[in-house]
Amino acid sequence: MGAMAANATGAMATDATGVIGAMAMDATDARTKREYNESHVITARRVKQNPMGEYLVPESVELECVKYCVVYDGKTSFLDDTYYDDYEEKEKDEKETVYNSFSMSLDAEVGAAIQCARVLEQLTRHPVRILKGGYERFTACYHFLRTQKIFWMPQELDALQPYPVEILPGQLYMGDCRQACDQQIQKDLKIKAQVNISEEIATLFTDESKTLHVSVADSPDADLFSFFPTICHFIDAQMALGAVLVFSTLGLSRSSTAVMAFLMHSSHYPLKEAHKLYKQKLEELTKLQDGISSSIARQKKRLKELSLAFKSCKSSITAEQEESIREIQSLIKERQSIFFEMEAYLPKKNGFAYKDEYEKFKLYLTIILLIISFSCRFLLNSRVTDAVFNFLLVWYYCTLTIRECILITNGSSELGFSEVELPQIPAIFRKSCQFWQLYNAVTLFRLVRHPQCKEWQVLMCGLPFFVLFVGNFTTTLRVVHQKFQNQKQDAKAK
Repeated sequence: MGAMAANATGAMATDATGVIGAMAMDATDARTKREYNESHVITARRVKQNPMGEYLVPESVELECVKYCVVYDGKTSFLDDTYYDDYEEKEKDEKETVYNSFSMSLDAEVGAAIQCARVLEQLTRHPVRILKGGYERFTACYHFLRTQKIFWMPQELDALQPYPVEILPGQLYMGDCRQACDQQIQKDLKIKAQVNISEEIATLFTDESKTLHVSVADSPDADLFSFFPTICHFIDAQMALGAVLVFSTLGLSRSSTAVMAFLMHSSHYPLKEAHKLYKQKLEELTKLQDGISSSIARQKKRLKELSLAFKSCKSSITAEQEESIREIQSLIKERQSIFFEMEAYLPKKNGFAYKDEYEKFKLYLTIILLIISFSCRFLLNSRVTDAVFNFLLVWYYCTLTIRECILITNGSSELGFSEVELPQIPAIFRKSCQFWQLYNAVTLFRLVRHPQCKEWQVLMCGLPFFVLFVGNFTTTLRVVHQKFQNQKQDAKAK
């Protein structure tokens, strides 16, 4: 029930953009028309019935793309607590978690929600979920999510603000900075205290005892671990007085880390089990994000094709058609800006995958350069091959510098010159490359001292090899020192 409350507005606002990805939720009302018109869950759709009383499939809903299809009726009284508790115990034994759902069996007592769900389950790839307690229980807990409004304009759906995620019913919530500064959300959820885990100062409470500000940067190197005891004790103390909201700038990494630490602290959850659950949810989140990204890409492609079609038919349209096209083009621009905002909350492509490509690029090019250098020395000893080899070296180091700048911009902190910690390459190979650079530098410096060597190019070639060796060797020492320091800190923490 809490999960539905957290997604009731945000998921349906996503549906308004035409992007019904794997993350979307569809709320279906199986009550009578009179009950639906009196009040219903915000943005919920009513399923119509034929004269025989059978539920009809809604035509405007792409149920095959909807992951969370929730059906509710008035009370859902046939979902007795005994059956529900047994079902949860069975799912727990199988190491699976199901929230507020009901597995429909053939011998179950048939109710309005069951009848509707049996129709919808034929059109969706995911299980249809039934809201336990129905509309009455849901609106008793979340009265602010009911409405009499039936028709929604796209602008109204876009303006709907999602509520924070409910972690513990009526006690603990997780959200972002914008939700923390929304007075209506604080009033609806009865938030009495806030935990701000960001560098920004944002709070609605004047009483400092109701606010805990943990100034931590949004960086993988930030130290949030040392603040866990303070955060857990503060939430423990404030939850006895009312609901607590934990938030960060975007409500993603820092706030979720703090919430997970508190749950482990309060329930004495083992670290191994928590990490296992974290990896499982991370995989699910990644799939959801990929689904949304692909849906956005398809919609942007369709909008582009539509814009090109309008340009091609401008010469043969009337004045009325031209006015309609202008309105559609303005809507297309608005939709593109919405897509841009949605993509801002999705992970970027550059990350660990780009770093792996960078490491493979270094490895393969280093091997190729070694082979070419031996070939130029023993097989193809000419000015043309030397020039090609030198050009390849220049291109290699220029490309390496550009890729390192991209990685540093994305947050990599262990980059310097061309040395990175490579888990897939043996350390002996990396160190041999460093001393190969030193060998080249020493050899060229010895040639400079030869009586017959009068060219200045030899010295200029030796200096870059020496600088590369010093930079790589220094970076290696710095990384090793940092690893030892981290190990000492971990030992002290334990």
